[in-house]
Amino acid sequence: MIFADDVLTLNAVATFLDASGHATTLDGVPEWSLEGDPIGVVTASEDGLLAVVALNGTLGTAQLCCKADAALSSGLRELALTAEIEIMAGEAVTGSISLTAG
Repeated sequence: MIFADDVLTLNAVATFLDASGHATTLDGVPEWSLEGDPIGVVTASEDGLLAVVALNGTLGTAQLCCKADAALSSGLRELALTAEIEIMAGEAVTGSISLTAG
């Protein structure tokens, strides 16, 4: 979880691995998206392996997703990596009392 007042941007790195755990190549450039609450905007690097999430101060939860074609031969085998981002309000520093007639 991230507190809204602590961070303005998040840096994301996508690493794709084969069945043995070795870094591997992809067919094409991965695509990034941010789905869920409108907490910010994601911008990918030219090669698609890095992205920056610019947070806008909105509280909520979103899923950062990086999708790529993992098939090195003909055809498409989509692989999606996801991470959840939760933006919460910071610690209380003040408050108020509401009075109503009883």
